[in-house]
Amino acid sequence: MEEKNFVKLLSPRVTTLIVSKNSEGKINAAPYSFVYPFSFEPALIGVGVGKHKMTFKNIKETKEFTVNIVSEDFAQQAVNCEEKIEFYKRIEKNQLHLEDSEKVSVPRIKESKAVLECKLNEVLELKEADHCIVVGRVVSVKAAEKDGVLDIDEMNYLMHETGGTFRRVGGKVLLSRKK
Repeated sequence: MEEKNFVKLLSPRVTTLIVSKNSEGKINAAPYSFVYPFSFEPALIGVGVGKHKMTFKNIKETKEFTVNIVSEDFAQQAVNCEEKIEFYKRIEKNQLHLEDSEKVSVPRIKESKAVLECKLNEVLELKEADHCIVVGRVVSVKAAEKDGVLDIDEMNYLMHETGGTFRRVGGKVLLSRKK
């Protein structure tokens, strides 16, 4: 098996729409699935972003972004934001809606049932890699809840395998953990 297939072994991954803006206030949205928790305290996430991408340039410039978790009800619109059109027209063309965030100046996607508002903590650039890791400090969380508890089933979020293949979140599996 070719080494580049390693990503299939680490799939599926949560599908997100990362929203960023430049210093002129132009908004960009692009789909990403290289997203993962990095630290509990402080609350940090890592996002693998291509070094040549507008998302990377915007986050380095304004130091803020939102991570909008994609659910099935707007999945195609979110994935379409990858289209090679002018970066700042992707949201409008795909009929997504922006709303103000609570603690960052970058807006969030109204259709998303779960959003992490982030401030740039650090950028990890590896010499030989085509991607870097944008480490964001989570400063606000919006998520679907049921009786005050996070409701994963209500969020109905989509997992990315590779290419155009996605999966639904399945049922719960409860295992005991010894600490």
